[in-house]
Amino acid sequence: MSAGRLIALAVLLAALPGPVVAQAGALDRSPGISGGFTLVGQTTSDDRITQELVGSFDFRLRLPLGRLALAFYVEGNTTPFTDGVSTLVPEANADAGTALGRDFAGRVQLSEVRLVVPLGDELEVHGGLVDATGFIDRSVLANDENLVFVSAPFVNNPTFLFPDYAPGVAMDGLALGSSLRMEAAVTSSNGIAERLAFPNPDDPDDELDRGIFAAVSATWLDPRYELSVGYWSHTKPVDRLDGAGTGRERGAFSVLDVVLGDHLLTGRAGWANGNVLPREGFLGLAYFWGARDTGGGLGVSRTG
Repeated sequence: MSAGRLIALAVLLAALPGPVVAQAGALDRSPGISGGFTLVGQTTSDDRITQELVGSFDFRLRLPLGRLALAFYVEGNTTPFTDGVSTLVPEANADAGTALGRDFAGRVQLSEVRLVVPLGDELEVHGGLVDATGFIDRSVLANDENLVFVSAPFVNNPTFLFPDYAPGVAMDGLALGSSLRMEAAVTSSNGIAERLAFPNPDDPDDELDRGIFAAVSATWLDPRYELSVGYWSHTKPVDRLDGAGTGRERGAFSVLDVVLGDHLLTGRAGWANGNVLPREGFLGLAYFWGARDTGGGLGVSRTG
């Protein structure tokens, strides 16, 4: 495949407890405990790439504190093979390598600790160690590698440079009308993964020091669909790819979810500043059918 361009195709056959109709993050909107284990086996026709079995677990806890709540997220991963599918074709498995130590070995880690402050019937403010993907670029269908599609382009927009669990603040559910909601997140650009990859991520010369990450989106709600559009940016300029000065990592995105009975359809699009980022555009389409305890899905996307 040519550098900077990727065409992804994913097929899913799954046993699920009914149709997927809740937004990502809905599991921790009420007090309680949730979690699960995931095993993904992958192989390829390329003899240079080793087939592998990758495992992970996820554990979520929400503790009520009067009107407030504390939310925790703990996850663990097995160690991916250095010549395995998830390492050499990272788009194939978004669940691999999400919890790694400085030696890139699998581990158990506390990924999120958030204080949840409700400010109305729907509006919540979250502060602490947060995952911005839980608030921005969400989808009913293509958003959770442990639930539906495991391929990365069907979990989040690949043109989007989300920090990996970073200190910050997020807002969810700000009503701007009867059917319009606003979401926003402001965090450090250096999350857990970035700090593990570089011993001194706060060094001004560190290539991963992108300043502050900020994103905002608006979502139109309807019983049959949800449409989100938004914008994101890192505040610190970085070198252009052509060496002609600097530019800012930024982009725009959109997500459309359509729910028709047992049929779910998601369209996702993204644009990023191609002067400083190798992935300038993205289009993806995912379909899922689910009835009773079974379901199946198909997705196709293009990144370039």
